[in-house]
Order: sequence, then structure tokens, then C-alpha cells
Amino acid sequence: HDPLPTFVTAKSRLELEESTMFQRAARETGSSSTPTALVANTTAPDSEPPP
Repeated sequence: HDPLPTFVTAKSRLELEESTMFQRAARETGSSSTPTALVANTTAPDSEPPP
């Protein structure tokens, strides 16, 4: 079994998924008034490959 990801890795993946969901919802509604945010994180290199 793969070990559980670190908190920072899990948080980063969750933020990426939320960002993707918001962008998809904005495209589907065709609304440019939907607020968007860009979140950038700097983390130590992980030994895990990206998903």
C-alpha cells in the first residue's frame, strides 16, 4: 500500500481540485462575474510523483 500523503501534499491537491471545480462551474454557466482566485504554494519537493 502507498503511504498516506503528507498534510501539505493533501492540502495542495485539495486546493487544485477546488480550483478546477470553480473554473469548470464558471465555464458551464458562461458567467464572467464568477469570482476566481489563483492560489500558489511553495512546498518542499515530494518523493511522490504527481497524480
